[in-house]
Amino acid sequence: MHPAVCTATGCNTFPGCSRALIYDCLHKNNHLSPIVGDILNELKDCVIQDDLCEGVFERLSERSPMAVTITLQCLRRDEGRDLREVYQSDLKVAGYLMEQHDFKEGVRARLIDRDNCPQWNPDTFENAAVMLPVLPFEE
Repeated sequence: MHPAVCTATGCNTFPGCSRALIYDCLHKNNHLSPIVGDILNELKDCVIQDDLCEGVFERLSERSPMAVTITLQCLRRDEGRDLREVYQSDLKVAGYLMEQHDFKEGVRARLIDRDNCPQWNPDTFENAAVMLPVLPFEE
């Protein structure tokens, strides 16, 4: 791991710097619209120098924007909640996501056609964030 990874965030001497960067990105604020894009942009900047950032960036970039955005929303919402409540909520979210286009499209792209070229809907993290207020599983 390269110690100069996070010079922009001022943690260039911290040995777990990239982990700190990722944690900071996830906990920066609770406004979702720009944050998924911000996470990807910071990870993209970090990719040049750090394998951990590269792996996280690659995996997030190839996932369904809606699923990633919902996951971030749920992680923030569930922080400090009772584990039973989190499991109940996660079950609702999983049921919702499995009924959506992106789940079926991901199965098609990875398992059936094996082309690894899913056509996500919505196709960007920004569009997914705009749709969040209308999701039916929110309490």
